[in-house]
Amino acid sequence: MAEILNPSDNEGKHRPISRSSPTRPYSPEEIADLRSWAATQSTELRRRDAWTMLALGLGAGLATRELLELQSTDVMIGPDRSTAQVIVWRDRTRAVPLLTAWVPTLLRTVAESPPGGWLFRPGRQKAMPGQVTDFLTRSRSPLDVRPSRMRATWLNHHLNEGTPADEILRISGLKNFAALDRLLPMTDRHSDAKNS
Repeated sequence: MAEILNPSDNEGKHRPISRSSPTRPYSPEEIADLRSWAATQSTELRRRDAWTMLALGLGAGLATRELLELQSTDVMIGPDRSTAQVIVWRDRTRAVPLLTAWVPTLLRTVAESPPGGWLFRPGRQKAMPGQVTDFLTRSRSPLDVRPSRMRATWLNHHLNEGTPADEILRISGLKNFAALDRLLPMTDRHSDAKNS
């Protein structure tokens, strides 16, 4: 940009813009802390929203905007109620199988929601940027609670489980394999190979 906008100042070499580091997934201990955080919110509605955020972030790997736009009718529950899929409609339309550990949590949320109601922060008129940040700011927690880290944890889980890369792309809505390459150094498989 500097060369184009101000060619007279274009002397010498410019410092390249470095690639940002990938978002670090949560450890099992940090996930336990997040569960405790959700359970100790100050009101029943805040507890419900915190659990919903964890189920959609850690269980389905949804991005912040997707989490905000999900409605109760976007959850497809399996016939035996042990499985569920989350249908994402905006931008990257897809069906995301929920990780088994988070199915009971999301089923409780769906059961408590009116048909077609928002799953996270019900009662709002529409999805607006900042609604997740507002919720987290009010919780006043020292924990690093972020949907982006939840999504990285979900992706890391699938990489550790050996889910085929093309399937991860399909269910995550990612466009290319480069996004997964950045997470590979943080997987258990990579650590095991490095230590052998």
